[in-house]
Amino acid sequence: MGKVAAIQSNASGSIEENLMVLEAQITKAVAAGAELVLLPEHCMGQPINILALTENFGDGIGQAAFASMAKKYRVWVVVGAMPIRMSDGHIYSTSVAYNS
Repeated sequence: MGKVAAIQSNASGSIEENLMVLEAQITKAVAAGAELVLLPEHCMGQPINILALTENFGDGIGQAAFASMAKKYRVWVVVGAMPIRMSDGHIYSTSVAYNS
């Protein structure tokens, strides 16, 4: 594997805004040769909004966006942790990885 990029961000209250900022940072990382991009925990928003940020496993704007970015830029994208509701109904802080 080639270069690894670790991205740091200060998430706002807007999921859409955070995803745009993260995509811009992923674009820069890929342009610099990154093949693996590591995103921070809570990159989708503030932990205080945990219920608003929670997505069902395999379904949600964040998961779809990160999968799309991985495919678009042909790179691995690893999300440090995001709140995911599993089939048992419980919410877990989950690290997810997407590849092209």
